[in-house]
Amino acid sequence: MKRNELDGGFLYVLFKNMEDAEGSGDEIRTRLLQHLHTRVQEELGGHLAFYVQRWRQFIIAAWSVEGRLKDLGIIIGSDVKNSDDPASRSLMFKFYRYMVLSMALQYKAILPQLRDAGPNLLPKLEGRGLLLPKEMQVLEPQTTRMRDAVLSWIAIEVKDNGPSKAGLLLGNCEISVMDKLTALRAKMMYFHGNNFYPQPNIWAAFIRCLVDAYCTLVIFIYPITKFVPLTEADYYGFQPLVVWSIYSMTICFWGALAMTKALSHPFKSRWDTFNIDALIAGTEQTLFTSLRASFDSSVRRGTMGSE
Repeated sequence: MKRNELDGGFLYVLFKNMEDAEGSGDEIRTRLLQHLHTRVQEELGGHLAFYVQRWRQFIIAAWSVEGRLKDLGIIIGSDVKNSDDPASRSLMFKFYRYMVLSMALQYKAILPQLRDAGPNLLPKLEGRGLLLPKEMQVLEPQTTRMRDAVLSWIAIEVKDNGPSKAGLLLGNCEISVMDKLTALRAKMMYFHGNNFYPQPNIWAAFIRCLVDAYCTLVIFIYPITKFVPLTEADYYGFQPLVVWSIYSMTICFWGALAMTKALSHPFKSRWDTFNIDALIAGTEQTLFTSLRASFDSSVRRGTMGSE
């Protein structure tokens, strides 16, 4: 088979490299390794880039979730009709509980303390003050939809306490709250949906076979292409440059392949994961500040600009 009989693609480039090697007097085995090196590098690079981007999408989605929750805290906290009313303050604390509870349910499969709780998750959350006993009885049957139920509770509380009902809220934020809640739910779903966005198993297996085959060829062919007669070799035939070349080449490819495995499960090990606990803690503090900001209205009303 001649090169001009091939339309293109992998074999076309391979034949071209072989013919060029013959024309320039290069070692054919060396040129073959160079050709395979380029192809494997391209495939492995794309494979690794996919998992790096997927890893970034996890943290971007988590930031988006916390951002929507902080927006809700500002919007609801600024809509209190009478901040001196004990019922209004109790309502703000209820919103605070529900928002923190939604975060706990969002990351219950990731945080070790919540994941290890198993069927005792809701009693544990009740013990932390995020749930009341009656609420736990209502929430427990929701099973995998508990987080969505809590988001719906927030929407219902906004409507039930608007001007047309309890009147604890001014009612100026209802549309904004519903908009932020639906956006929040979408971001929460995107975070977990990203977990079901892996590479196809057959593609991952193909990359594994490709890398293993190339590294095996490097181990067996490099000593042949770099062969030095025993009479001309130092160290009684030992060739340090060949050994170092093989090691550095295989560690690059097998190391990148191991990296894809670590990045594909960012919450199952301590390798380059991100701290969800710190993310939740910072959001909880922001929500506490935003939802009780109106409690100091009397102090602010007594000031006129800078004193």
